[in-house]
Amino acid sequence: MGSLYNNAINLISDNNGNRVPVSLEMIDFNPEWQFKDSKTGVFYKNGIIPQKLFITFLGGNIQPESAKKAIEILEKVFQSGVLTNCDYIRIADYNEVISAPFTTRILYANSLNRLNSTYNCRPFVTYICGASRLLKTMLRLFASYVKQLFIFVPTVQEAFDLINAGPNLDIEERNRQITISQKEIDQFATLCGHILFNESFTFDEKLNGVAPDNPLHNLYTLVSLLNNDLRELQKTEKAQKKQIEDALEEAEAANQAKSEFLANLSHEIITPLHAVIGMTELLCSTPLSSEQKNYTDTIQISTQQLHQLLNNILEFSKNVSGKLDNEPSIFDIRRLFGDVSSLLLDDALKKSLRLTFAIPTSIPTALLGYPAYLLKVLINLVQNSIKFSNKGEIIVSIDSLLETSDEISLRISVKDTGIGIPEEKKELIFQKFTQIDSSATRKAGGTGLGLAIAKQLIEFMGGTLNLLSAEHEGTEFWFILAFAKPQIISNTQRALSNPQERVSLSGTEHAYPQQSIENALPIHNPILLVEDNSINQRVATAMLNKLGFTVDIAANGIEALEALKQNAYSLVIMDLQMPFMGGLEATKEIRKQGTGIINPNIPIIAMTANATKEDKNNCLKAGMDDFISKPVMIPTLHALLQKWVR
Repeated sequence: MGSLYNNAINLISDNNGNRVPVSLEMIDFNPEWQFKDSKTGVFYKNGIIPQKLFITFLGGNIQPESAKKAIEILEKVFQSGVLTNCDYIRIADYNEVISAPFTTRILYANSLNRLNSTYNCRPFVTYICGASRLLKTMLRLFASYVKQLFIFVPTVQEAFDLINAGPNLDIEERNRQITISQKEIDQFATLCGHILFNESFTFDEKLNGVAPDNPLHNLYTLVSLLNNDLRELQKTEKAQKKQIEDALEEAEAANQAKSEFLANLSHEIITPLHAVIGMTELLCSTPLSSEQKNYTDTIQISTQQLHQLLNNILEFSKNVSGKLDNEPSIFDIRRLFGDVSSLLLDDALKKSLRLTFAIPTSIPTALLGYPAYLLKVLINLVQNSIKFSNKGEIIVSIDSLLETSDEISLRISVKDTGIGIPEEKKELIFQKFTQIDSSATRKAGGTGLGLAIAKQLIEFMGGTLNLLSAEHEGTEFWFILAFAKPQIISNTQRALSNPQERVSLSGTEHAYPQQSIENALPIHNPILLVEDNSINQRVATAMLNKLGFTVDIAANGIEALEALKQNAYSLVIMDLQMPFMGGLEATKEIRKQGTGIINPNIPIIAMTANATKEDKNNCLKAGMDDFISKPVMIPTLHALLQKWVR
């Protein structure tokens, strides 16, 4: 130790190698190296003899925020190059330090270690000036951690005196043998146990400590310090946990507000869109001249595109907010491919494109997965291929990669002979609201959401959407998904493997055989339409009249209850959002016995713009029998009536 100390003090020497007395006047206190907070009283004053000595005066209650500012100053000291590739003497004056929490000391020690390593320098010796007994004990914890020899002195001047006078360490005092009893060791161990395992325990030096002349006094002082630090950390941890919980609650509230906003937006936009689509469809079924037919066809195509756009925006927002259904179901993947074909084959034929589906016979009929999401993915990918292909073919294929008795992994691919994707654009196409060609002259429309939605849904199902493409040669999108193979299929499950309805772009569309809607149904009792919007009343009434039904109208749930007490109806078509009494509450009242309603078991069909899974579940829980989403097409309504009107 004496040798090390001699090396340290000999660092301050003249050009001839003679030791030069050190004083404050020799030290450069650069204004950029100083920090003082007038509000808290914390200060941090640094001075340097380049490559020789680093002195710091500090004071106040140094909390972590103040320590961070001090570390910024410390960075500036080292960045100036005054302590590089050298060994130096360190002096730290603690005379005006009130307190420094554990987190502050850790923060500072880590920063000093990092900077010494970065700039290839280290202190031979560190003089700690004016430290209290508690602070001295605490600093001994950090001596080995910061790789420094600590010497405690009362003042800075005494530190200079030691540097100038030479080694003056009482090695015998440091090596003095002390004696403690087993009882004292046991008491100390018991104290440590209380601190570690009893959160309510508080160290009190008068009750738990020992006299200053006891050999264990410094250790007890250290334990007191660590106990205070531990309680401080526990308090901070609880505060942080509370902050996290509050933040999660705020995020959930924001997510709920977003969901409610989207639901309201959907309802307000789809309601007039329902009227446009419905009336256009009715108009198209009337005798029209070729010019009028051209106009109505254009309106019909445009409204369908608008509805698809709205659905994509709402679906993307729903996916981002985590509103995906995580309950898998049994389905027939061949039937699902057939649904894609029936929906998009006409679009492909209009561009003279061959749309083919390749499914090996070895693929099981029944799989457990997310058919609605898989259908949406394939629709988006095939639509994309149709949009960007002008000749050739589009092939949707499945290959089995790995199969066990319980599971099968399938590679599903959509490949086209379209325009392809330039190499520099491949990273962009999965981003939302992004088009390959963003110029004003681009031929293909859309929002750029289709692939983003497909990517979201595939990742939810456990896969990754991949891309193979060459410009002017074509594109292949592919992904791998694992599906469970149901071992025992009940009658209910068989029905799910052979479902009576399929998901389309505009909601739930029943796959019943198409037939003429003119006088398709015999005359039955009237249908009660419960709807507050006058335009929607006109649209639904016109459609139902077209299907051969007479219609009574109730503007809200209260009027519906009165009507059902007075008249017999074949069916109730019920909106959800209405004044005075909404559709869910009205349904619950209808299902009650003894209310005077003629037929409490009458079929009740929800017809609403609110088309989320949560809405559908709420309808079923309230006692409704089925659900149809606006905008409603006549074939869909026709199929629904065939199902429920006896």
